[in-house]
Amino acid sequence: MELKVNKEEICASETALKTKQEQALELDYVLPDYYPEIFKILKCFTVPHISSYSVSGSTLSYEITVNIRVLYCSENSTDIQTIEQKLVFTKSADMDKVCENPEISIVPSVDYINCRAVNQRRIDVRGAVSSFICVTDMCRSEVISDAFGMDIQLRKTPVTYPVNRLYASKKISVNEEFELGISKPEINSVIYCGASVASTDKKVIANKMVAKGEVLINIFYTCSEGKVESMQFSVPFSQIVDIEGIDERFDCHVDADILTCEVNPRSDGDGKTKIAECSLEIMIKCSACRMITAELAVDEFSSKYETSDSRAEVKIDRMPQWINTNAIAKASVKSPGEAIDCVYGVQTDVKNSSFTINAESGEITASGTAVYTLIACSEEGKAVFVDKEEPFTFTIPAENVTSDCIINLKTTPVSCSYNITSDGIVDIKAEFKIFGSVCCSEVITGLTDISADETAEIEHDKDCALKLYFAEPGENVWDIAKHYHASAQAVLDENDLESENVSDNCMLIIPIM
Repeated sequence: MELKVNKEEICASETALKTKQEQALELDYVLPDYYPEIFKILKCFTVPHISSYSVSGSTLSYEITVNIRVLYCSENSTDIQTIEQKLVFTKSADMDKVCENPEISIVPSVDYINCRAVNQRRIDVRGAVSSFICVTDMCRSEVISDAFGMDIQLRKTPVTYPVNRLYASKKISVNEEFELGISKPEINSVIYCGASVASTDKKVIANKMVAKGEVLINIFYTCSEGKVESMQFSVPFSQIVDIEGIDERFDCHVDADILTCEVNPRSDGDGKTKIAECSLEIMIKCSACRMITAELAVDEFSSKYETSDSRAEVKIDRMPQWINTNAIAKASVKSPGEAIDCVYGVQTDVKNSSFTINAESGEITASGTAVYTLIACSEEGKAVFVDKEEPFTFTIPAENVTSDCIINLKTTPVSCSYNITSDGIVDIKAEFKIFGSVCCSEVITGLTDISADETAEIEHDKDCALKLYFAEPGENVWDIAKHYHASAQAVLDENDLESENVSDNCMLIIPIM
C-alpha cells in the first residue's frame, strides 16, 4: 500500500528591503551674462523624483533627479526671474535576497533646502533629500492539502490565500497642449508646476491590463508687470501593460507615479503666448492578486500504522487592502514683513510622511509635515513668498490590521483653497490623498510531509467495535479520535455532533476501525 499526498503552493509577501537613503544637495551657480543681477531671493522650489530603477541580483539601483527652481528679483524691478537646474544622482541598495518578481516603491522627499545669494551673480544651494524604499517579493511554500492510502486521517483547516501575484510597470510619456481662457493673461514664464495623480482605473484582458487615469496639473506663471497667475488643468492617460498570466480571476490595482512634469509657454496663431505645452513622464505600476480557498492539513494520524510528519510555519497573505481616501488639513499664514495686497495662490508639499498601525483600534495613522507656500503680492506690487510648515495626522480605518502588516502608502497634496481674513491672515484648506496598499497575513503550522511505517501496525482491541469516552467541555473530537486511532468524522456522525468542540459533559461512542 502506498501513501500519496497532494500539495498546494502558498505565496506570501516578504519584505526584501525597507530603508531610507539620504542624498546631500549642493549647487554653486553663476548667472549667465544675460541674466539681471540678484537683489533678493524670493523662493527655491525643490522637486525630487525617481527617474528610473532596476534590479540586478540582490541589488536595487535607482536614479533620483532633483529639479531646483530659484526665483529672484533684481533691484528696482517687480519682474520675477527664474533659474532652473537639475541634479541627477545614482544610488543603490542591497536587498536581503534575490527577488523573483519584486514590487518596488521608492518615494522621494525633501528634507530641507537653503538658498542664498553669495553675491549679485552667484547663488549657493544646500539641502538634502531622502528616498523611502520598500521592496517586497513572493516567498513560496508547499503545504499538504490531501492524502490517500495507509488509512491516513487528516485534520484540515480552510484557508483563503493568494495562489499567484503579478507585478508590472511601464514608463510612458504624455504630451498635451492647453489654451488659456480669454480672461487669462499671456504667459511670460512658468515659475512653478506641480502634478498629482487624481484618479486611476483599469480593465483586464488576456495577459494585458489597460491602465487609465487622470493627472491634475497646477502651475503659477508670471504675466505683465511681474504679476503672477495660477492655472489648473487635467491630463488623461491610457496605456496597455503586458502582464503574462493575468485574467479576470485576478483582483487588480493600478498606481502611477509622476516622474517629470514640465510646462512651457508657446505662441498661438496670433503671436500671443496663450498656449501651455505640458510634457509628463509617468510610471504606471500594476498589481494583480488571485485568491483561492482550499483546505490545508494541520494534523494527521493513521488508524492502522504509526506515522511521522514534518511541519512548518507558513505565512499566508490576506487579500490586499487598497486604500484610496482623502483628508483635509488647515493652516493659517501671515506675512512676517510686507503687508499683503492680494494672494495669487497657495502651493502645498508633503515631507517626512510616515505610517503606523494601531492593531487594537484597527486604524492606520498617517503623519508628516505639510509645507504651505503662500504666493502673494505686497502693497508695493512686489511678489511675496511665505512658507509655513504644519504637522499633520490623519486616521485611516482598516480591517484586521496587525503590527507586522506591510504598508505601501503615499500621501500627496491634491488641491488647496484659501480665504483672506480682515486682519490679513490667510486661512488655508488643503486636501491630501492617501493611497496604496496594506498587506496583512497570518501564520499557520501546516504539514509539509507525511510518512507511514507499514511494519509498525497499530494494535486495536479486536474484541470490541465501540468504545465509550466521557468527554468534558472544551475537549476536541479530533484529539479524542487521534488517541483511539479512530475516524474523527465517524465520531461526529455516530454521536450526531455538529461541532468538533465538546460544549457539555457527555458520553461519546468511539467506533473502532
